[in-house]
Amino acid sequence: MQSRIAKLSEDYIKESQNYPKHTKSERTAALNQIKNTAVDKAAAMNKIGQGFVGPVMMRLKYEGIARNVLTEDVIAIGDVPVYDVADEMGKAYFLQPYNSEIAVSQYEGKRVMYQFVHLAEFPTVQTQDMLELTIDMLDYAMNEARQRIQEKEDTYLITQLKTAAEAFTPSNPDFAGLTSHVVSASDSSGYFQFANFTNASRISAQNRLDSKNLLMNTADVYDLYSWDLTATSVNFKNEQFSSSEPITEFAGYRILKSVMMDKGTAFVLPDSDYIGRFPTRQSIQIQDNNKAENFAIGAIMDEFINEIILNPNGIVEVKKSS
Repeated sequence: MQSRIAKLSEDYIKESQNYPKHTKSERTAALNQIKNTAVDKAAAMNKIGQGFVGPVMMRLKYEGIARNVLTEDVIAIGDVPVYDVADEMGKAYFLQPYNSEIAVSQYEGKRVMYQFVHLAEFPTVQTQDMLELTIDMLDYAMNEARQRIQEKEDTYLITQLKTAAEAFTPSNPDFAGLTSHVVSASDSSGYFQFANFTNASRISAQNRLDSKNLLMNTADVYDLYSWDLTATSVNFKNEQFSSSEPITEFAGYRILKSVMMDKGTAFVLPDSDYIGRFPTRQSIQIQDNNKAENFAIGAIMDEFINEIILNPNGIVEVKKSS
């Protein structure tokens, strides 16, 4: 058995003299690197924690509908904002700049000229909120501002749809000679019924257009849940009560819902290509708008857009009589 011989202190001294020597500055730099890494890790962990500890949400996120009702069209910088339309009964509905009113224009030569409208929001957060709260308040404010811009887009669109549907008079009929694009939904229950939407679709069908979308107030969508088997089917009712998914389509219709819609009013619409365009010169851009003197961190969110209804013949408004 081989015995182990303990090292003498002189042996440790000799080994230590063979280690590489570092200057004081090198040792200081190495220590600072360790400190910086620790700080970075702490900041990263705090950021991850903020992602999990989000704000207590007060409501659902608003989802815009304008780009589903109209076909979005990106207009390059310098291009002339004009649309050519093959229509012998030309009439267009679009936003008027500066006062955001709806302009009705009888156009000649199948050409529609328009200008872009500037929509903007100014989210601002106090520096104190950034320091005291664990949630990312600036990100929250930016998301809220984006939703407000979408709400403005949808409000203007709904006003245009209403103007277009109610513009048909005996002196201004549609292609089929019909003088009304408004259907009354009269029912003792006070709910929209399936027949209301099919009656509206008849008007579009006479203009050789297929109804594809139902635009409704978020609360009115729940009318569909009250339909009995005489209007639906066993499978429809089974899916309604056994599935956690909301009703988003039925009988070939796609449901678009918005709280911007007047309660008790719905629109039956064809596909977006048969209604109009959503010209976009500039999508939503974000620029810094900090105000140091107010201890505020902020931004500017803006876009240049318009909303143009070029073919109102397939737009039908359905109103509850009550």
